[in-house]
Amino acid sequence: MAFHHTQKAFRTILDALSFPGKINQLDEGEIDMESFNSKTALVCETLLDSEVTFHVIEEEQSITHILRAFTGSHLTDLNKADYVIIPQETSIERIINSLSLVKIGNLANPHKSATIIFEVDSLLNGYYYELTGPGIKIKTELNCTIHPEIIEKRREINVEYPLGIDFILIDSRGNVVGIPRTTQITEVM
Repeated sequence: MAFHHTQKAFRTILDALSFPGKINQLDEGEIDMESFNSKTALVCETLLDSEVTFHVIEEEQSITHILRAFTGSHLTDLNKADYVIIPQETSIERIINSLSLVKIGNLANPHKSATIIFEVDSLLNGYYYELTGPGIKIKTELNCTIHPEIIEKRREINVEYPLGIDFILIDSRGNVVGIPRTTQITEVM
């Protein structure tokens, strides 16, 4: 049943955001969205509903149509979206330019910011980062293929806490990591 499927996914995403850097495992999604992997589709199915808006970078008509049909969520401009979905094939330049436009909330309503649902190649290999902040005992390590320029852009956006954005990283194996705006990320060479 899809209802139980998304409940389990919600608990997994919540755990990932509560313990930044901890790798959690998502089940296979039930919706085929062609350009997304099925785990990204499951996260969208879980988090999007008729009360939130979304924007897909590298937008394709078929994806947005499927998202609207399965979630009841509303497509909107990048600078107004509650959720911004970045498919894995998106170029670094496009990602950085897009992140410059997402909403970061305001001091009266910092929660009115965007959550970035970000497909990456791997959350087990790639660049080596150390994470610190709430939900992390001292520090934790993360190997992932997200490019350091994107991490630097995230740092610039999140410099004025409580304003900022949260990341949900998903790889093709179903691994998911949450990186809230309170988490500091440092690349280790």
